[in-house]
Amino acid sequence: HPNVCSIYDITGEYDTMFVTKFCSTEDLNAFIKQLAQHKHVQRTSSNLVLNIIKESLAPRI
Repeated sequence: HPNVCSIYDITGEYDTMFVTKFCSTEDLNAFIKQLAQHKHVQRTSSNLVLNIIKESLAPRI
C-alpha cells in the first residue's frame, strides 16, 4: 500500500506495527477496514500523531 512507510515485528500486546501517513482520517479508516479483513488480523489499534517533535527518515546508526 503506498501509504505504508514501515512495518515492524514488535514485542508487547501486538505483534506487528505499521507506520503510515494519510492525508485524511477517511483514507486511514478505509485502510484500517481493509487491513482488518485479512485472515491473520484479529484486532487493530491506532494512534494518531498530534505534533511531530523530530522526524528523521535516515538516522545515523
